[in-house]
Formats: sequence, structure tokens, C-alpha cells
Amino acid sequence: MQIKFRHTVAGVCLATLLLAVASCGSSRQTSRGKHNTGRPSGSTSRPAKRPTPDAPSGQLARALVDEARTWLGVPYVMGGADRKGADCSGFLVSVYRDVADIKLPRTTSQQREHCIPIDKDQLAAGDILFFSSKRSGGKVAHVAMYIGNGRMIHASSSRGVVEDDINLKYYIDHYLGSGRIPALAQTLPLPRPTAPASPAPSPVATAPASPTPAAPSSPNLATDSTSTATITPTITSTIIPADTTSTTQAINSRVRNAFNKTTK
Repeated sequence: MQIKFRHTVAGVCLATLLLAVASCGSSRQTSRGKHNTGRPSGSTSRPAKRPTPDAPSGQLARALVDEARTWLGVPYVMGGADRKGADCSGFLVSVYRDVADIKLPRTTSQQREHCIPIDKDQLAAGDILFFSSKRSGGKVAHVAMYIGNGRMIHASSSRGVVEDDINLKYYIDHYLGSGRIPALAQTLPLPRPTAPASPAPSPVATAPASPTPAAPSSPNLATDSTSTATITPTITSTIIPADTTSTTQAINSRVRNAFNKTTK
């Protein structure tokens, strides 16, 4: 009986051990199965790739505008450049850096010098607007990002990051200019100025050849020409001999009288 009991106990222990081993193996397999059926590597768990400066202009512009709008409501903090608070130039520095890894200078004046000047009618989403203030004496004191359709997003000193119409009177009165970031100039190419059409070279004015005057066919003209040629010799032949004769006769008379007096 003791031997049978021992065998029974040993059998129970062995069965329990085998069951435990089988259970561990099943647990590992289940764990591996769950791991293998999880999200594939590189799925949406990773942040989306940021558009680079050479991305298509539409994609980059949308990304800039979308990022700028996530800042709406952030309070204004002088010298700030994060979502706890930002000033106008710090706001732009963060948006361009976070969206396209573009490094902007920190101050408003440096940002204006950094940009390529453009006309207001050439603005595209992603360009920068520059404004003066009552205290800046005509120098740039405020910047904003143009987002299209006559709208801009900027960090207002009184309202924080807001969206405004660029045609409000205050912004028109204090507008200094617009600029495009050089890193975006290839994807947002500047419109080429339309060269004025050069006037066609005017043909050299050639004086019309003077027609050779035809011989007058009018008999009256011929008669006038003939009569003029005839008058001149007639006057000469008539007047000159008459004057000469009288003068000669007077001289001869004086000579004769003088000779007669002498002979007497």
C-alpha cells in the first residue's frame, strides 16, 4: 500500500509539473502572437513626416497655415516663442521651424532683411507681411504670416495669436512691405515681371522722290515765260543807247564851245 501511494503521489506531482510547463509555453506563444499581430513598425504611431522646403508649394503652404492656426489663442509674451506665450517674430520662428525646419532670424528687422521683397499683389500663403507702429518711426515693428484670401495670422500684443484681415485700416496705414523666405522661393516662385512690349522699330522715313517737274503744257505759261525773256533785252536796248547819246552830245557841245572860245 505504501508503494502504491508513493507511485500515486509521484504521478500526481509529475502531472502537475507537466501541466505547469505546458501552461508557460502556451503563455509565451500567446504573448508572441499578440506581439506579432500588433501595429506594424513605422505605422501611424510615428509622427507624420514634415514637408521640406522643396515640397510642392501647395502642400507646404497648407502645412504652414494648418500649423499657424493651431497657435490661435496663444497669449502674447514679449520674447516668447512657444505655446505658453509668444511675440510676433517668435511665433513665426516656431511655425517655420516646426513645419519645414526653416530657420528664421529672431527679430522683426532681421526677418525683413532675410526675406526677398515682393509686391502686395504677389502674396502667397507662407509669405510674411511687415508693419510699422506708432512708436517705431517708420521702421518694422510687427510681422505676420499671410495665409491667403487677404488674411493673416500674427501674435498681437493686445490679443495674442489671432487671424485678421490685411485690409483693415490700421494694417493698411502701417503696412511697410512683404517678403518671401528664400528657402521657399523655389516652391513659391516669384512671378516674373512682365516686360513692357518693345515698340516695333519705326520704319525710316524716306522722303518721297520729288517728281521731275514736267514741262508746262499750258500755252499761257509758255507765253509768260517767253514774254519775260523778251522784256529784258528790249528795256536794255532802248534805255541805254538813249542815255548814252544825250551824254555824248552834251560833252561834244562843251568841247566845241571851249574850242571856239580858244580860237577867238
